[in-house]
Amino acid sequence: MTKMTTTQATVYARPAYGVKPFEWAGKRTAIDRIVQEVGGLTAAMRQTAHGGLEVSGATDSAPGLVSTTVTFKESTVKSLGDRLMDCTWDLDRRMYCRNSPRWDSWEQIVRVADGRATGTDRGGSTMSEDAEESVTSLPWSGRSMCTIRRVALSTETTGHLIKFTLTVTTTEPDEEVYFWLQPIADVTLDWGDGTQEVVPNGNEDYLYHTYAAAGTRTLTVSNATVITAIDIDDYWFSGFNSAQLRDAPMTHLFLYMLGTAAPCRVDSADVVGWSPNVFVLYDMPAGSYRLDTADMVAWTPVRWNISNLPTGDYRLDSADMASWDLQDFGVDTMPTGDYRPDSADMAGWSAITMFVLYDMPAGDYRFDSADVNFVSTGWVTLHLFSMPTGDYRFDSADIPAPSSLYVHDLPAGEYAFHTADLSTWGSRISDFNASNLDGITWDITDDAFASWVKCQECDVSSNNFDVAQVNTVLWGLYRASTARETMYNDEINVGGTNAAPSGTFQAAASCPVTVATPGKEIAHELLNDGCHGIAMGRVWSSVIFTP
Repeated sequence: MTKMTTTQATVYARPAYGVKPFEWAGKRTAIDRIVQEVGGLTAAMRQTAHGGLEVSGATDSAPGLVSTTVTFKESTVKSLGDRLMDCTWDLDRRMYCRNSPRWDSWEQIVRVADGRATGTDRGGSTMSEDAEESVTSLPWSGRSMCTIRRVALSTETTGHLIKFTLTVTTTEPDEEVYFWLQPIADVTLDWGDGTQEVVPNGNEDYLYHTYAAAGTRTLTVSNATVITAIDIDDYWFSGFNSAQLRDAPMTHLFLYMLGTAAPCRVDSADVVGWSPNVFVLYDMPAGSYRLDTADMVAWTPVRWNISNLPTGDYRLDSADMASWDLQDFGVDTMPTGDYRPDSADMAGWSAITMFVLYDMPAGDYRFDSADVNFVSTGWVTLHLFSMPTGDYRFDSADIPAPSSLYVHDLPAGEYAFHTADLSTWGSRISDFNASNLDGITWDITDDAFASWVKCQECDVSSNNFDVAQVNTVLWGLYRASTARETMYNDEINVGGTNAAPSGTFQAAASCPVTVATPGKEIAHELLNDGCHGIAMGRVWSSVIFTP
């Protein structure tokens, strides 16, 4: 390890070998410059504002893949087999799998070539030079850059610390902004208008500030390495940069609808060392985004949601999440990427309360509700809809009473709904959509809906139901309406490709409404309550059916 002193602090640089170009805090240079010339670069090599090293005269070039060969002990190849191709490895004297705990430990890794084998044929084995053991060369593919993650300031000096910054934009005088930040040691928060405050260790409160005039400023937190939680949910803030939090012990990140005044940067390579309970990215503006679940294998989150993110480099493989125990999983409305979610990898998640997967681009998708361990008590949400071709199976027997269930607009699959299950959902179900399902099994009587007193939405449109099936749904929901507990922008939809309900759309010819009442008259009663049978007059706002 090389030690050098800069004008700001003491930093340590560990030489790396092998694939020569490497990246450090966004700066690319050649490893041989560090190895051969570090002694003469005390003045030119310095710590950058983002905590990395900068070398004068460094050249930038695009990262890419390199192909080479790597020589292994034959016994190692035999013992590891296809794992050499399935896992990303750091090659040193110990052979460190990137998916193992602490793979990027600063004290343990001397990186040679970050990559994986592209074949494991041992046909070309030879004896090693010292004739002690057979060795074999394997084809190898790795990045043409090597990322060194840890830069430590000397414990003997109080030099430059990495700061966390955000751009704050207000458009009105006396405008108040707020966000949440929690550190594990006191930090100074500079709001960028001359106002400072101390955020105490373990802060649980939102931080509020009023700017006297409209404008754009830079908010600064004095020490990024002690931040554990950030929660931002408004367009006032922009310019989030995950690189600043690379060495922070983050347990909570929630970013929603940030602004556009400064570009955001989120790269999962920066967050490998985190251990978050919550990781949420919603409705983010254009910027630089790279998310790869391979960087998150060692995590143990409870909530993991990504939604409506801009164009970027995205890779999601549920195999990387198999050791997690998520309660809240959500992925939706994402741009093109490499998506491979398989519910079989999620079978170890013991208490799912929310499972969301919808509006996704092409990928390799497999979902079977039998794999998902929904909680038996409390509120449960399952949203699975508007998905591309994949392997889909849903059975209502697999999910205890949900509060919101959207399983609709799915390609050919197996989708089964049973009266025995739906009849037990009445105490919780609020939103239900099982429309436009190719391969639906509808084993339903009016008893399925009779207890749905909290229901605000019921959509079973475009399932090619016949007249009797449509009448059954309307009669079941009318039965529930006689004891209805809610009324708010409510809608029933039994239209689309379904048959028209029986009868004529008019007030019921006779009261009370019964199972013998024609379907269109029941629809009229659900909207108008001419027979005064609906609890507290809580009529539905809309009932859609095929004319």
